[in-house]
Formats: sequence, structure tokens, C-alpha cells
Amino acid sequence: MNRILLRMIRHRKFVILLCLVLLIPAVLGLIHTKTGYDLFSYLPEETEAIRGEEILKEEFGHGALSLVVTQGLTAREQAALEEQMKTIEHVDTVLGYESLVGTSIPSLFLPDTLRERMERGDARLSAVFFDEAASTEETMHAVEDLRAQAGESTYISGLAAVTSDLMTLVTSQEGICILLAVLAVLAVLLVTTDAVLLPFVLLGAMALSIVFNIGTNFFLGEISFLTRAVASFLQLGLTLDYGIFLWHAYRENIIRIEDRDLAMAEAIHETFSSILGPGLTTMACFTALCFMSLALGRDLGLVMIKGIVFSILGTVTWLPCAIRLLDGAIEKTGHRAFLPSAAGMARFVLRHTRALAICLVLVLVPALYGSSRLSPGFEQAGTVPDTAPSGIARQKLQETFGISTSHLLLVDSALSQKETIRMTEHLEAVDGVQSVLGADAILGIGVPVSFLPEHLLSGLNGEQHRLLLVQSALRPASEEMQRQMDALLQITEAYDAHGILVGEAASTRELMNLSSRDFRRTALIALLAVFVILLLAERSVLLPIVQLLIIGGAVACNLSLSLLMPSEPPFYAPVFACTIQLGFAADLTILLTNRYVTMRKEGRMRREAAYEALSASAPSILLGGLGLFAATFGTAVYSSVSGIASLCALLARGAIISMIFVLFLLPPLLIVADPLIVPTTLGMRNGHRA
Repeated sequence: MNRILLRMIRHRKFVILLCLVLLIPAVLGLIHTKTGYDLFSYLPEETEAIRGEEILKEEFGHGALSLVVTQGLTAREQAALEEQMKTIEHVDTVLGYESLVGTSIPSLFLPDTLRERMERGDARLSAVFFDEAASTEETMHAVEDLRAQAGESTYISGLAAVTSDLMTLVTSQEGICILLAVLAVLAVLLVTTDAVLLPFVLLGAMALSIVFNIGTNFFLGEISFLTRAVASFLQLGLTLDYGIFLWHAYRENIIRIEDRDLAMAEAIHETFSSILGPGLTTMACFTALCFMSLALGRDLGLVMIKGIVFSILGTVTWLPCAIRLLDGAIEKTGHRAFLPSAAGMARFVLRHTRALAICLVLVLVPALYGSSRLSPGFEQAGTVPDTAPSGIARQKLQETFGISTSHLLLVDSALSQKETIRMTEHLEAVDGVQSVLGADAILGIGVPVSFLPEHLLSGLNGEQHRLLLVQSALRPASEEMQRQMDALLQITEAYDAHGILVGEAASTRELMNLSSRDFRRTALIALLAVFVILLLAERSVLLPIVQLLIIGGAVACNLSLSLLMPSEPPFYAPVFACTIQLGFAADLTILLTNRYVTMRKEGRMRREAAYEALSASAPSILLGGLGLFAATFGTAVYSSVSGIASLCALLARGAIISMIFVLFLLPPLLIVADPLIVPTTLGMRNGHRA
């Protein structure tokens, strides 16, 4: 193996040139990878909400729905605008009062209540159905065309508008977030390394790994906006120390090996053995995300597994070649490391062993309780700020028409007009329901639906189903909304046992049902995976339990602190942050615990072993914690997309908490549990109990 590595190092210019050539298809893949912005599109296909959307698409040709509020337009101008909306590509149906009156339907046939529902003062309401789902580029472009055509006096709400704003925000802020992460990580590297040029070489090698990872996402077909936003930062923060391990191994080897190429080959071999364990631990936790029912977890999990593989590959291929190529220049910029010695911190921990052990117990109890009380948010509309166009439109719709959510109710087409109208009256009597619109409700009893123009009739009545638009004053994720949907379905079942409720609230309910189950399943799989890895790595029964106490305590503390934040995290943030922090904290505990066990096997007393282990491993632990914090904190502060900012805030906070737990609470726990660790660990003799 060393012979192959030595040949690679000696042909370093060719290796680097090959990597640069491979960047071309990677960048092309990056550019052409599609991004999904609708979280509901990641629901399992067997859920009723997804099944209802498929019926809407197949039978009615409807995809997304937007409610459009106009203000200050005359009746003629409103009718003209509604006609213009119909001409926009991917707009399927436009339902508005003026467009109805302007057709072959005499106004005397339209109920007076219809005008009251769709006109308030100088504000008018229209329902716009698109022919594609909210997450598609076609729909998002259609929303932009609607905005451009309608002007500033028009407010477009709904999931299609939210996803359009989300796409704009993510793409416009992406560059700044990457720049903030790079500058912060560069600052950490400049402080923790011993050469000015080295951080730039490390970041360059990491950039190659990240581009290769993102470029190969093309073969996945599509990634979520969340994966697109955080995958690069995660890969950078979680694998930053890989290159440092290689550099330290190389610097140690050139002291005893004259041939620097051979010294680097030896360093690659040593580094691969060192980073394989942490890499497998991290990948195991990302694999746990793939077991989520929500495909969003599999999306991030697969991308990050690839990212870890590319980072390991980069650490043993193009990074050593780059270091050898620039070896002379790196040495010329060498300086004394700015990071202070950890001896003082180690002495502090040993002097306060009992107090810190008690602190661990005192922190664990409220942390575990607080993490169990965490209540995440589920509304996709809350992902974008209220100042976004869709946020302003949502507020306008609520203030003017009292509407917060729209349900789409699919019922059997065999229902008579009389039954449909009676059901509509019962539906309108449910708390929070503002109005119910359908072909029969528009015309009223006794007026045949054939009076409706064909494009409207086909958009509301299909071969097997009728479509009713139910407007609600309640927020999609509220408890009141859950009761309202139960009441709507109960009424519907009295007329049609197979009626289906579709829309943002129905999809949100599916997310709420899945998320708690997904959290438990993912956390359990990740914990079991980490425990097995620790068991094999430490070859001990008790040590993995001690490590899991620290890991679990750090995760619980991080999640419980979310209760003190001004806004609740989105439903996916705790799941992702918990799983990622589990793997990250496990890697940190392994660094310190392995040193401790080695010292004890060499015959050191337990306090001396803890001192030596903490002093030696603290720089690597600090680099890991500060690296992940630096990679995510800038985005947590800058991003106006709440889902991205919340997840990055949890990760940044989790990095610091994990670092503190490992540095200050793990050594005391090892000292206290040492009498039980020695007899339950392979290779440790009874004489090591002192």
C-alpha cells in the first residue's frame, strides 16, 4: 500500500491536474441539479394527502392553488386582470366573481353571498389553480409572471407563492452564507495551525471535496432546499480536522524520515486509520436519517454520506499532493501556534472533579425534561419572513377576508346538487370556516351547472369527483385546525365515506403525525449505531455507556435550550440536529477516551491519565467544536429563511455544548467510573484501578 501511496505523491502534479479536470463535470452537475422547495412533496406516497393531490392532478389538471387579493381595481379592470391571468403559462383555472359575471352567467343567477365572499370594499378575491405542483419550477415561474403582470396592488398567497419566495431567498443568500462560513473557518484555522499558508491549502482541498459531493447530487435527480443550503457547511465543519490529522502526522514523520515523499506516504496511512473511525460514526448517524418516513431525511442523509466519503478520499489523495507541492512555501510561512496550552484547563478540571461530576447530574435532569417538552413548528408558510411577498399577501388575505388556509375537498361526483348544497351548508357551519365554494354552491339550488362555462365546470366537477374550496380562518398547524378538519371529515363521511381533504392543513397534519415517530426512530437507530461503534472501538462494556451519558446530555441540553428561544424550530431541525450532534459528539468523546485508556494501560494513575488525555486531546476537540461552530454560525445569524437559520443555530450551539461537555464533564466521569471501567475493559488489568 505504501508503494502505491508513494507513487501517487511523486506524481502529485498529475493527481492535482486530474482533480482540476474532474471539477468540470462536477460543476456542470452542480449547476444542473434540481432543487425542491416544497416540504410536502417529501411525504410518503401512500399518505392520503398525496393521494388526493394525485386525483387533483389526474382528474382536474390542478396542481398548486393560490389566492389572489387585488385592491383598488374597478370591476372592469378586475375582469380584465382575471382574463390576463388565464393566459399565463401553467395557469390552469381562475375563479373570481368578475370573471363569472363577465361570462354567460347572468348576475341574477349568482347568490348574493358569493359577492360578499369574494369582494370586501375595494378588495377582490380570486382563486388561481396551476397545472403543476407548488414545488415545480414551472409553477414558481408562473407565480413570478403573475406578480409581474398584476402589479403592486395585487397580493398572491398560497404554497406556490411561498415556494417561489423560498427559492429567491435561498439562491440570493447562498453566496453570502458560503463566504461567512469560509471566513469564519479560515479564522479558526489561522489560530489553530502553525503556518499562514496551510489554512488556505486545507480549505482548497475541502472545496474540491465539497464540489465533488454537490456535483454528484445530479445523479440523485433532486435535492431539497435544506440539503442544498446546509450540506456544504456540514461537510466543512464535520471533516475539518481530517486535514489537520494528516498535517500533524506528516510533521512528525519528517523528523525521523529523510525522504519527504515517503514521510507523507506514511502519514497518509496513519491518518486514514485515525479518520476512518470518526468517519464511520458520522456516516452511521446520517444513515439513521435515511430511515425517516419523510424523504427529506433520506435526502440529507445520502448527500452527507457522500460528503464524508469525498472528504476522506480528499484527505488521502489531493490534500497530501497539494501539501507536498507547496511544502516549501508552507514552511516559509510557519509560525508558533496561537492556541494556548491545555494544561491549565486540565488542572482546573482535576481540581474540581467532584463539583463537575455533580454539575453533570444537575444539568442532565432539566435538560432531559426540557428536550422532551420541545414543540416544533410545522407551517411551511413560516419558513419565509413576514416581509416576503407571500408573507405580506398572507397578512392581507387574513386582514381583508379572514382567510388563513384553504382546504380542497374531493367528494363523489354521484352526489346530487341538493345533497352537495346541503353538505356545503353543514360545512360552512363548522367553527373557523369562512366559506365553501363549488359548482353547485356558486349557482345555488335549481340552477343547472351547465350555466357555468366549460373551463370552470371542468375545473370543479370531474368524472368521479367534485371539488369544493373550503376557506378557513385557522392556521394550518393549530390545535383548532385539527378539530376543524375532524369536523369537516365527519360531515363529509355522512355524504361520502371516501371523501378526501387536500391542502396545506391536511399535509401539515401528515407531517405532524410522521415527525414524532420519525424522531424516535431516527434517534434510536443513531444511538444504537453509535453504541455499537463505541463498543467495538473501546472494547469495553462500561465505557460506551459513560460516553453516551456525555453525548446524550449534550444533545438534550442543546434541544432544551430551544425552549428559551423567541421562535420554535421547524419540525425537521430537532431531528437533524440531534442525529448530527450524536455523531459529532461521539467523535469528540472517542478522541479523549482513547487517550485515557492508553494512559491507563501504560500504568498511569487515573487522575494522571485524565490529565494527560485532556491535555493531549484538547486541541483536536477545540478544533472540531470551533470548526463546526464557525461553519454554521454565520448562516444561523444571516439567513432569513427560518428553517435554515434554526437548523444552523442548533448545530452551532450543539458544537459548543458538545465541546464543553467533553472537555469539562467527561474527564471527571471517567475518574469517578474508573473502578468499574477497568474490569469491564479488555486489556486493562486489575492493577490499574488506582
